[in-house]
Amino acid sequence: MPGHRALSHSCLFAGGLLIITLGVGSRHADAARDVALPGPAPRGNLPQDTVRANRRCALCHRSIVEEWKRSLHRHSYDDPYFARALRIEPVNFCRKCHAADADPNRDPDPAIAADGVSCLTCHWTKVGVVGAHGTGNQQIVDHDASGDARLGDDRACGNCHQFDFPTKAGAVSVTPMQDTVREHEASAYPGIPCQGCHMPLVNDSDGTKHHRHDFAVQGDRGFLAHAVRIELVQRTPNGVTVALFSGRIGHAFPTGDLFRSAELELWTSASPGRKAKPLIVRLERGYTQDRVNQARHVAGDTRLVPKGGNRDSRLIKVPLQTSTEPIHYRLTWLRMPDGLAKLLSFDPLKQRQVILEGTL
Repeated sequence: MPGHRALSHSCLFAGGLLIITLGVGSRHADAARDVALPGPAPRGNLPQDTVRANRRCALCHRSIVEEWKRSLHRHSYDDPYFARALRIEPVNFCRKCHAADADPNRDPDPAIAADGVSCLTCHWTKVGVVGAHGTGNQQIVDHDASGDARLGDDRACGNCHQFDFPTKAGAVSVTPMQDTVREHEASAYPGIPCQGCHMPLVNDSDGTKHHRHDFAVQGDRGFLAHAVRIELVQRTPNGVTVALFSGRIGHAFPTGDLFRSAELELWTSASPGRKAKPLIVRLERGYTQDRVNQARHVAGDTRLVPKGGNRDSRLIKVPLQTSTEPIHYRLTWLRMPDGLAKLLSFDPLKQRQVILEGTL
């Protein structure tokens, strides 16, 4: 398990959604090409009252804003896990993504912090409001959104979901803290952008469609269950071979925060009431600490990487006492290891979510 010294460096969530803001005039579709994509603070050129600007989005984008309100993006700063980690290490490296609309060198105003990763974070630039397609409609009361296709692909996500560990001044980090974008590029699904899975099209109240903005992953058992397949591939008198395959997922499982992990439990029960001690297979990254440069390095990675074919599978041998014993399995996603949960005063059991279980 990684050491506990850099807890707040986990930088859990970042992203954004569509914005309607104050008094932005017409823009050409190519005007946004040379402006910064969504990413860490300081953003610059934000409206003076960012909270009010964000609230105005709901006037026309009510469904999207309601989705965002229940997202982890919205709660990126006031999420209890992040808040407790930040108290241990109150550094601006973490505030840059978790409160991207504020000054990362100090605690954000509570109202700005409550917005977390907001409409402004992804859709406000120095040329005004920007969307993946733009509107080209000067009749809109508040703004005419410019179009920038980068907001519809991985480039919109990379600045907050692809970054290295921080180091002391002058040292060069060679280890990604989050490597999700590069994992996606090397996966079996590089042609499907992040938004293809994490922002599916849904029906709006007026009969149109929009890309969903709750970015739901945690808590969605069905969504997580698509990431992995478990199959019995061979049975012999002395044991069975179980295969763990990557499913419909465009990056490693699990990915994101450095503490994300999963556990596969396999056990037998030849008779009622009998349960053998489970064999536990862990899917996780491990790290070593370079204390000279104050940097981390990956010491091991047992996660599934979806490269297609048989390259994204893992074979697990389970011994048996009889050739007819059934094999039971349970795959659990962990937000954080038990030790870290206890350190942060969380119930370890509440950081676990069973996403697959059954009998082979």
